[in-house]
Amino acid sequence: MLTVTNGEKYDWGSMPLKEMAIGNAMDCDFTLRIWKILKKDMKLRGVNHVYDSLLKDVVVMLARMEFKGIQVDKDYLKVLDDRLSVELSRLNGELCDLSPVDDVNINSNNDLQDILFSEEGFGVYPVSFTKKTKKPSVTDTDLNLILDEVDRGLIG
Repeated sequence: MLTVTNGEKYDWGSMPLKEMAIGNAMDCDFTLRIWKILKKDMKLRGVNHVYDSLLKDVVVMLARMEFKGIQVDKDYLKVLDDRLSVELSRLNGELCDLSPVDDVNINSNNDLQDILFSEEGFGVYPVSFTKKTKKPSVTDTDLNLILDEVDRGLIG
């Protein structure tokens, strides 16, 4: 809401109704104004067909889903959970068998850094380093770059 700064820490339950109504009206007004600007810009750029043919209908559907919810087959969800748990356990076992580092915790960035970048590990040269700790980065993006290098035969 435009009248609130730091919304994550705001106590929405104690907001007076009048203040909430004013804030919501401001949000609606701002949204309408920006929509008018963006609609013209989209037309000029020739991309309004994306909104007209896809997003407009999807937004309505998503709003209905948000309001009404969706049905979930709990029994099938349990079957999928069991299958994925078994597969995760199997892959964890494979990783532990392949890892040159003992006692691997697959959920630990430190262990992943040890496996990939240490001398007792695979000794891969890091793609980048974290700003905070200055340790090798193990973000999804960096791991995919390393995988690309492996696929091209540049590593290992």
